[in-house]
Amino acid sequence: MDIVLQCAKSALVIGLGILLMRFLTRLQQRLVAGVWLPPTLGLIAGSLSRWLVIAICVLVVLEINGLPLRIVLAGLVSITLVVAVAFFASWSVLSNIFSSILLLAFSRIQVGDVVELRDTRRDEPGVRGRVVDINAFFVTLEELELDGDFGHRPPLVQIPSHFFFYRTMRHWAGEHTHSLKDAFEQPPPKNRK
Repeated sequence: MDIVLQCAKSALVIGLGILLMRFLTRLQQRLVAGVWLPPTLGLIAGSLSRWLVIAICVLVVLEINGLPLRIVLAGLVSITLVVAVAFFASWSVLSNIFSSILLLAFSRIQVGDVVELRDTRRDEPGVRGRVVDINAFFVTLEELELDGDFGHRPPLVQIPSHFFFYRTMRHWAGEHTHSLKDAFEQPPPKNRK
């Protein structure tokens, strides 16, 4: 008998949801026809209201059938956080990859050049160094100005590629530069035996 009551309550919630969606659709049509809402805004409002009614009906039916609302909401919040973190991580990775492609294809920066990235908000010199490598994520610079005595070799700085588009850059062409085209046209190394 308990299952029959749950099914009846669920059917009632679904029926009320369908009636509410029809009412909201007619209201949206009247508001658009009466020039109370622009057609685009009416379409967006109608779509959002339908999805909101569907979500509420699903949550109420789950509650009727024994799945507490707080568990469902905790699961939805967890999934939303995971998706948000994944979106942010993939956005920064894709941003660096796309910036590297643009640097290699359209920039005058080549391996061997000297570049300086300046912060546009302050009037200070930024990171300055000779370009050692450009890969899918970073541009590696060999620093020209040392902060202290750390040995014979200057330190290397890896700068995310997208910084070259967000900061002001000074560029000096190097004496021994390698373009991307030259790297692809070099003959393969001979095998040593």
